[in-house]
Amino acid sequence: FNRWLDEAAKEKSLGWSASIHRDPSGRANVALTDSKGQPLAGAKVVINAVHPLGREPDHQLEVSEVSPGVYAAPLADGRWRLRVTAEAAGKTWRTVGELL
Repeated sequence: FNRWLDEAAKEKSLGWSASIHRDPSGRANVALTDSKGQPLAGAKVVINAVHPLGREPDHQLEVSEVSPGVYAAPLADGRWRLRVTAEAAGKTWRTVGELL
């Protein structure tokens, strides 16, 4: 448990943030920024989609960087919880967001 708390404190100290939404084509979009509000371009991003009611199986999305710091992946319509992991500059950061 203490290890999780230490990891969370390290991730919070990075100051990174994410905006999670659907784009006009219906893809899941995650826009990542660093502590200065600049796009977190070139990161390795993994997105796991979890259906909150378990009606669909969990799956890892195929992510591509569509513009600096913006990562997109096809995702079926509906409500999803996205677990995002970003790695850049030797650091790892995680967040969770919801899509309706």
